[in-house]
Parts: sequence; C-alpha cells; structure tokens
Amino acid sequence: MSGDKMTYTPEFNSADTAKIGIPVVFTVTNKDNILTLRYEESMVWMFVDDAVNVPMAGAWHITERSNGGQGELVKIHQEGTRKTLKLLSKTRFQWFAIDPAVKGFYGTGGGTYTAKDGKYTENIQFFSKDNNRVGTSLKFDWKLDGGRWDHSGKSSDGKPLHEVWEKIQ
Repeated sequence: MSGDKMTYTPEFNSADTAKIGIPVVFTVTNKDNILTLRYEESMVWMFVDDAVNVPMAGAWHITERSNGGQGELVKIHQEGTRKTLKLLSKTRFQWFAIDPAVKGFYGTGGGTYTAKDGKYTENIQFFSKDNNRVGTSLKFDWKLDGGRWDHSGKSSDGKPLHEVWEKIQ
C-alpha cells in the first residue's frame, strides 16, 4: 500500500494464466465497511467479520501430512513452488492449491467454520473438484501450538486425514 494505491502481484489466476506474476495497481477506498478496488473495472468487497484477536484468522500453508491419515507425519511442499494455502477470517475459510512457477491451479474450496473446545468444523459452501461435497460438514480434532495448527479427522471423501498447517507471518 502507498496512499490509496495497492500493488498486487497474483500467484494464480484460474481464468487467465497470462496475468500470473504481472503486478496490478488498484485504487483503494474503504468506507462504511465496504472496500472498493478499482483497476480496469471495480470490485466491491463487503465486510464479513472482525477477525481481531482470533487465533485461527490469517493465512496458513500446509507443511506436513500423514499418508491416509494414519502413521507418521511427512513433510510436504518443502521443495519446488507448489503450495496449498488456507485463509481464515473469524467465521470463513478458503483453501487453494497452486503452483506459481508453472501457473498451475489445482483446486479450491471453502465456506464457514467453527473452532471451539478442541473441535474444528468446516461447512463446505463451494468445492471446485466436486460440487457434490457442497453442503457437507467436516469435523476435526485440532490444536494450536506456536503457530502450528494440527488437525485430524476425515477428508471430504471420507478418508482419514491428519495435517499440520503453519501460519504465514
């Protein structure tokens, strides 16, 4: 940000891969909880929730996963440019899998979530790989420990899942 200008460099664009890596400068206005970004056309964003002092809120990247949810955790996405990220507000989440170096987009999903008393639940409202998953809820046991989010349960296809995500600062 510089004044009312925001420079954004996309790491993925599922509609037009030619725009990946090309900086875009938006004019930004924020009034009455309505954020407007102007470039070639305007984008209007509505304030959803206040994520201040919410430990889960922020950007996360997956760093470890066990095969089939069982056994030892194995480090993933430690080399190369492929990554899976998850963004959380106070009440909403979205994950996406990308590889900026090859302009690859591999999927996304999201919806609302709750995290309380050691239980993390995702309510899927969109899922690019399988629309039949929309409307389902995934329940996980979870804990936060020093910027690491460890959760285990069942994936959207019903298989055991154990993952570790690390918060991006």
